[in-house]
Amino acid sequence: VNQALQLALFLLELALFEPEVQYAQPHMILAAGAMSAALRALDAPATQREGLVEDLPIYCPDLHSMEDAVLDCEESLLKHWLMCSTGSITCDRFYVQLEHKFGCSARHNVSRLSPSASLKRFLLARSPETSE
Repeated sequence: VNQALQLALFLLELALFEPEVQYAQPHMILAAGAMSAALRALDAPATQREGLVEDLPIYCPDLHSMEDAVLDCEESLLKHWLMCSTGSITCDRFYVQLEHKFGCSARHNVSRLSPSASLKRFLLARSPETSE
């Protein structure tokens, strides 16, 4: 669980440097999307990710499809992580520092996980009909 929390925090800190990612949805959805991405990247059981959506209507009563909102946010976070890690967008100044901060054993080396593999796992789960 702590590893998932560290990875979610890493993704949230990455989002702080990209306003389009940070402000595209309510912050409760951003937090749930980051935790969902972390749980999926760590191959946690689907029931753990599903539990994230249960209480969201309390905080975001105007959103009609909580699950879709969380999944869209998760995808956005994973794509942003991948683009930062490959240098596809200019985030050199802060990404290297965040990567170092979250690459230590106290933070379970979460920045050393593969954003590409995490995004691929997400895309396969979100569109299972296209992966058959």
